Amino acid sequence: MTTRSSSFGPQRSHRVAPDPSSNETLNIIEVRKGRWLHVQHILPEQRKQTKRQFVAAPELEELGETAEECREHDGIRGPENDVNCLASKPCNVDFNASTRQQTTATTRQISLRDRNLEKLARDSDGSILSNQSYPDSASQSSLHSIMEDGNTAFFFIHGVGGCSDLWRHQIMYFVSQGYEVIAPDLLGHGFSRAPHQSKAYSFGEHADDIMTVFDRYCKKRNVLVGHSYGACFCAKIARERARKVAKVVLISGGGPVPLQPEPCQLFCLPSCVLACIKPIITSCFVSQAFHKDSKHSKEEKNHSFDVPAYVLRATMQGQNWHEGNEEYHASLRASVLLIYGMQDDLVLLDDEIWMNETIYASQLETLENASHMVMIEQPDKVNQLIHSFVLKDTMVHRRGAPKRSMSCRSTKLGSHGKTMPHVTIT
Repeated sequence: MTTRSSSFGPQRSHRVAPDPSSNETLNIIEVRKGRWLHVQHILPEQRKQTKRQFVAAPELEELGETAEECREHDGIRGPENDVNCLASKPCNVDFNASTRQQTTATTRQISLRDRNLEKLARDSDGSILSNQSYPDSASQSSLHSIMEDGNTAFFFIHGVGGCSDLWRHQIMYFVSQGYEVIAPDLLGHGFSRAPHQSKAYSFGEHADDIMTVFDRYCKKRNVLVGHSYGACFCAKIARERARKVAKVVLISGGGPVPLQPEPCQLFCLPSCVLACIKPIITSCFVSQAFHKDSKHSKEEKNHSFDVPAYVLRATMQGQNWHEGNEEYHASLRASVLLIYGMQDDLVLLDDEIWMNETIYASQLETLENASHMVMIEQPDKVNQLIHSFVLKDTMVHRRGAPKRSMSCRSTKLGSHGKTMPHVTIT
């Protein structure tokens, strides 16, 4: 088998093998006997031993780069202005007038960055940023997020018909932020093996595969991100591995209802018939899963629902999860973020609100100009929401740094549970 690359990603075939003409190597592992999955396991690049920024924001990143360039040019290091950079030269530098002027400009830039960080991190109504406030830059420099200590892994789980490449924007972003990322292809999807036995695609079989992947790659703290059908697997892992799951993000996941296939539906047809009408099925899915004004090409949209007909039939018929009711989701202990595209024709907003009301420690964010594939249509906003949610309530003092009195923050730390109603981001 050969695979060909497109602007959206590689196109699969029924056998697992990389394109001989490319240098790409696929990480394909046997999660259980006879079940081979393609798993994207990406480690962050070697990071400089410096403090990372608390909240991802383009203006802060640009400012941090500018400060770093100036500091590397000057060779300056110091506890108060050591922000996102590490000097490449010794500290004993002869400061002339030009150097002093550059130093002043650098300090002014870093001070501006601290004020922006304080503004972004300050608690406010309708925000999912950290609910701790930072009254001055001195206390800011003594805080960091426990999620950024190198012991946090992100797991991205796609839905029916998709593949791990659907998370490409999220993978690139969170790896660049220093996180380890794991994104598997479900059996029969992406570059994973596609056996013909229908029973191989039941919910229980898929769930056991994903649980095995989680157990293999999980770290001290883990963040689960699931889309559509993948949200069910995230809920199951969060329930059965509660002590290892720190945060959960459910995107277009729907309401807290058990799964079971309808007795008479399209996917009851024989696989050979489904193969003949597969282009029609794909076209219908694309029209409902993407916003009408989406600028993605037809090829890119079709790749979001690209599996053999027999895999699609078996997966849809195998959606039996009687446990996944309201009581099951209400027992989740991890904090949960729900993300919903307001133009989603496949999942109802009422179902998302129902899920928000069911999971106590949850919050719902809605995005305009986005449909079911919201992480593709609004990747920057989705990344910002996820990152801010992950950093929320995780700020701690660095070891050896002076701690502020708790009295001034008692009212901030006294509220728990649901943090906010759903908010529309335009």
